[in-house]
Amino acid sequence: PQTDTYRNGQSLIVGIGTGFNVCPVKVELGRRPSCLAAELGHAGLPLSLIALLEERFPGEARSFRTVEDCFSGNGLSTIFSLLGGSPALSGAEIVAQHIAGNDPAATGTLELFAALLGGLCKEMALQYLPLNGIYFAGSVARGLFQSGLSPVFLNAFANHRQFQEQLSNTPVALILDDAAALLGCVNACKSR
Repeated sequence: PQTDTYRNGQSLIVGIGTGFNVCPVKVELGRRPSCLAAELGHAGLPLSLIALLEERFPGEARSFRTVEDCFSGNGLSTIFSLLGGSPALSGAEIVAQHIAGNDPAATGTLELFAALLGGLCKEMALQYLPLNGIYFAGSVARGLFQSGLSPVFLNAFANHRQFQEQLSNTPVALILDDAAALLGCVNACKSR
């Protein structure tokens, strides 16, 4: 449960679908929310995640040069292929195979993806301080969190010796409506 001690008016929207990006949001009392532009998907993957990928796939971590190379539908498919999944499947097919319970490679892919995403969000939580919450959007995010792997994500996210309490108190939510960003833009335009 979050207490006022952990609130600072800052949130982070994380979109994971065919691509990856974030939108830091700041809400100040009596003002409209401020949304900042970012291109995190094209930034380099953090060293902590490269090390984890190199440990899991020796010599193949270079397949993930950017954040988006790992955290997108294509990234999910690449992880599936590296885990020996065959034939090549799309992100949606990997999620469907996991839910059906008949493909261990699909389940392994989503478990690894959830752990990697928890590690990435831990880095972003320290960079952006979204103490009011991290909100996931996009088809890949929905597939991951609706397939029962939230505990894997949360374990990797809150696992930090110095900031575990802060991370544990950062709310994490899933946006189910793909039109949410457009609705937010319409509301912002109306209030001007």
